[in-house]
Amino acid sequence: MSAIQPMSGFHAWLSVSWHPLLAALAVLAACGVVLLGRALGASATADRPAGWLLAPGLGGAAWLLLVHLIGRWSGSFGAGLRWGTILAAAAGPAAWAFGRWRSPGRGLDDASPGRWPIAMIATALATTVLIAPMTLNWAFHDEQLYTGHTGIVAQIRNGHYPPRHMTFPELEYRYHYGFDTTAAAVATVFGVEPGVAMDLVTLASWPYVWCLLWAIGDRVVGPGRGWIASLLTMFGGGMPYLLALQDGYYVPRFVMIAEVGGMDLNPPMISYFFQHAWVLGLPLGLCLMLLVLDRDRTGAARSAGMALLLGALPIAQVVVFASMAGTVCVAEPCAGGRPDWRRVPGVAAALAFAMVVGWAGGGFFLPPPDRMGAGLSLQAGVVGTLAQTAWWHLLSFGLLLPLGIVGLFYLRGGRLLLGLLMAGGLGVMNFITYAHSWDIVKFGTVGALALSIAGAAAVARVLAIRPAGLGAALGGLLLAVATADGLAFPILFAADAEGIPLAMYPKRPSAPPAGADAEAIEWLRARVSPRDLVYRHPNAAIAYDHAGGLAVPWFDGLTDTFGFSPARMERRRKLLTEPSPDAGRYEAEGIRWFVLGPSGEGPLGEYADEWTRSGRARVEARFGRLRILRLVPPGDGAAWRDEDGTIGGGGRLADFAMRWRRNSSPSPARREKDGVRAGRAFACAPSVMATAGGPELPVSHERRRRSRTLTPPLSRRAGEGEEDGAAARRGSPDDLLCRLLPVHRPTSSLFRGRVRETAAVAAAPQRSTDRRLRRSPHPRQPSRGVSSCPC
Repeated sequence: MSAIQPMSGFHAWLSVSWHPLLAALAVLAACGVVLLGRALGASATADRPAGWLLAPGLGGAAWLLLVHLIGRWSGSFGAGLRWGTILAAAAGPAAWAFGRWRSPGRGLDDASPGRWPIAMIATALATTVLIAPMTLNWAFHDEQLYTGHTGIVAQIRNGHYPPRHMTFPELEYRYHYGFDTTAAAVATVFGVEPGVAMDLVTLASWPYVWCLLWAIGDRVVGPGRGWIASLLTMFGGGMPYLLALQDGYYVPRFVMIAEVGGMDLNPPMISYFFQHAWVLGLPLGLCLMLLVLDRDRTGAARSAGMALLLGALPIAQVVVFASMAGTVCVAEPCAGGRPDWRRVPGVAAALAFAMVVGWAGGGFFLPPPDRMGAGLSLQAGVVGTLAQTAWWHLLSFGLLLPLGIVGLFYLRGGRLLLGLLMAGGLGVMNFITYAHSWDIVKFGTVGALALSIAGAAAVARVLAIRPAGLGAALGGLLLAVATADGLAFPILFAADAEGIPLAMYPKRPSAPPAGADAEAIEWLRARVSPRDLVYRHPNAAIAYDHAGGLAVPWFDGLTDTFGFSPARMERRRKLLTEPSPDAGRYEAEGIRWFVLGPSGEGPLGEYADEWTRSGRARVEARFGRLRILRLVPPGDGAAWRDEDGTIGGGGRLADFAMRWRRNSSPSPARREKDGVRAGRAFACAPSVMATAGGPELPVSHERRRRSRTLTPPLSRRAGEGEEDGAAARRGSPDDLLCRLLPVHRPTSSLFRGRVRETAAVAAAPQRSTDRRLRRSPHPRQPSRGVSSCPC
C-alpha cells in the first residue's frame, strides 16, 4: 500500500519549520503590538511611566484576542497566528499616527521611562534569575498529564484550532488556554519544543508582573514602597512548615505537600505562577487594576483598554476574569468616594464586550459535557469544621491575612478595589464548593493578591516606626515570616534539595520518543484528524500526546475533573481494559488509528490482524517493528446503489458528493465534461488518502502533578509503509480529489462539491456503506496529502 503523503503548503511549514527571517519578522511584529498598547495607554492614563508599563499588557491582550478569535473562526492556528499578528502589528503604527494627528505636540518622546526606579528593574531581573533554575530544570503541576499543557501546546502547534480534549477529542477543550496559544506561537516562530516554549513565556512574564506590582505599590502604598508589594505578592505565602514540627518533613511541607482535613492547602503565588494560566492571567489582571487606580482620565480610550483586558481574561485565566469583572464594575465609578456616573457607560460597554467575546471564544463559556451541570453548590467553610477551616487558612495564608486586613486602613488609594477583591475571593472560596475538583480555592489566590498589596501598607507603616532601627527590625521580621515559604520554594528547587517528592515534581523531563516511535509520531502528526484518537500501548502513549500533540485514549486520575459523566469514563475504561473484537466499538469511541508492536498488545493484536484480513483495517505504514493501522468503513470497496439508483463508491468524500448531487446537480453537459477530466485524473492517481489532524487539550486539578517531557525537534524523515498492491492499483474518489484539487488551493464550495461528484462517478466500483462517516471530521479543512503522480 502506498503511504499516505503528509500535508503540504503553509500548514505543514507552520508546524515544523523555523527560519531566522520568520523570527526577525516576529520581533518586528512584537514592536508593533507594543506600540499599539503604548498608544492606548497614553490615551487612557495621564501617568506617562504607567502608560508605558501598560503597553505590553494592552497590546498583548489585543494580539491574543485576534489570534484566538480568527483561529477559532477559521479552524486553523496558522490563519489565526498569521492574520492576528498582522492586524495587531499594523494597528500599532496606525494608532500612534492617529494620536500624533490629534495632538501634534505630543509623541513617543513625551513619555519618561527613565523615571522608573532602577531598583525596580534590577530586582525584577534578579528574581527572574532566582526562579530560572526551577523553571528550566523541573516540571510542575499539570504539564505532563494526558490532558496537560504540554500536549495542548503540541496540538495547537500542529495547526488545529481551537484545541480539543486529548482523551475525548470529540469535545472542544473547555479551559482557559491562552497561555497554551501563546506558547504554541513561540514554539512555531522560534522552532522550539512545547516545554521550552512554556518556560520562555514564563520567564518573560515574571519581570513584567514584578514591575506592575511595583507600580501599583507606589500608587496605593506610597512612593518608594512598591518593592514591598512586589515581594509580598510574589513570595508571600502561608505557614505549611508548621506541620513539619509534628512529622519532621520540612522540605515536602515547604513545597506545599500538605493538607488539613483532607483538603490540600492553597499554595503561594509563586507556585500558582507555574500553573501556567496565571502567567497570562496575572499580568492582565494587574494591568486592569493599574488602569482602574488611575482616576485622571475618562473617555473612549480608557474604556477600550478595559474592554481589551476584560475580553482577553476569559481565555487567559477565568478565575481572574470572574473576580475582576464584578469588582471593576463597582470600583471604576465609585472609587473616588462618590459615584461618578460619567464612568458607568464606559465600564458597562467594556463588560458587555468581554461577555460577547467570551461567548464567542469558547473555553469555559462552553456548556459542561454530558449535561453534568456547573457543579457549584453552597457550603460553609473550606473544610468540615470551623476549627479545621481556621487552621487551613492560617497554614495557607499565614501573616498575609492579618497584614492585609490591617493594611486596608493605611492605603493611600484603591481601598475599595482591594477590599472587594479580598471579600469576593475569600467569600467565594468559603461559601461555594465545586463538585469536580479543588479549584474553587483559586478564588482565594485572588484574595491573597489583594491581601499582599494591602499588607504592604501595613509593613510600610511598621518600617516607619521610630527609632528607625526598631522599625527596620520589626518590618524585616514581618517580611521574613510572611515570605519564608515563597522564598524557600525556588531556593529548594535550585539547590536540588533532598526530600522533594519526585513523583509530583520530576527532576528530569520524561524521555522523548526515539526510533520507530519518533518516526511514527511525525508521520501521524500530518495525517490524524484532531477528532480521532491514536491507540498506543500505555507504556509509550504519553510521548504521542506530549511530543506529537496526538489524542490518545488513555486517561489519568484528573480527567474526570472536566466534568465527564461516570458512564462515559466507565465505557472508555472497559474498552481499554477488556479489548473487543468489534472494531465498531473502537470507532464509536473515536479510536481510528492503532500503532501496534510485534508483541505485548495482547488480544488486541490478534483482533487487529483479523480486521486487516477482513478489510476492516489497513496497514498504512511501518516503522521498524511498528505498524500503523487505520480503521476503514465497513464494506469499503463494495459497490452499492444510492437511493436514486446511482452507483457510487469509495469513502467519505464520495458520500459527501452524493449528498451534494441531491441538492445541486450540475447540467448534463457540465457533468460530461467533468467526467472526462475525472477519468484522466483517475488514470494517474493510485494513492490512498487520509485526513489531516492533530490532538486535543485539557485542564487539570492543580494539586496532582505529573512529569514533563521536554522533547527535542523530531526527525522529519517519515518512513514509507509497505505497499499493498491491490490498494495501490485501486483509485478511490478520495485520491481523485487529491489530483483534481491541490492541497490548500483557494476554491469555491461549488467547485469542491463538483470535483467530489465527478470523483465519485469516475470511481463507481467502490462505495462505503458506513453512513456514520458521512460527516467530515474537520469540514473546514480540505484533506491533505497528495501522492506524486506515478506517470
